Amino acid sequence: RRQSSNPYTSSRRSSTSTTANPKLPAASIWLPILGHRLGIRNRKHHELLLLAIIASILALWFLTPFSDYCASCILWTVPVITDVELGRQSIVSLESKYPRVQDRWGVQKIGMELVKAGRNARYNDNNNNNHFFGSIFDNIDEYEWDFGVVHAPNLVNAFALPGGIIRVTDSLLQHLYLSNGEIAALLGHEMGHVLHRHSQRRVIK
Repeated sequence: RRQSSNPYTSSRRSSTSTTANPKLPAASIWLPILGHRLGIRNRKHHELLLLAIIASILALWFLTPFSDYCASCILWTVPVITDVELGRQSIVSLESKYPRVQDRWGVQKIGMELVKAGRNARYNDNNNNNHFFGSIFDNIDEYEWDFGVVHAPNLVNAFALPGGIIRVTDSLLQHLYLSNGEIAALLGHEMGHVLHRHSQRRVIK
């Protein structure tokens, strides 16, 4: 008796064996159907089709802005208060390793001046209908901005934690002899990480 080559029929007939054999992947059911739609009937070609689909998904995720767009959509639903809470928890472990020291460089003062400048930029941009910059600074007051210096021998770095907590190591300030303008540029860079929620984006991606 001539057997039908219809993949729908074959998938129904093999449903019992698929259930009985847990080693068969779910793709063994839908790949023949998709292959039939595309005119592909060879099993080896089905496997190549599966590899092509996986490669396309990975390329879409890692080589295009698609992952950033998905992260932005997800973060849109997450309130800033979650960043603040995460920052409060993170600073405890950070300062247990790198204790906070006296700020002899005016980091806190310079940082708060930048926050004030951000508020003014938000006001001016909203008045000028500049929605791009307005979207960056609109929620600047929802963060708990806190700038400080931590003791970290041989570690020249600065840290931006979620929620607005920013720390600069004393080694960086002692070795680089930064001016106030250079410290402002450094803190502004770290504030950008906070406002763009880069830590949360990395977790999502």
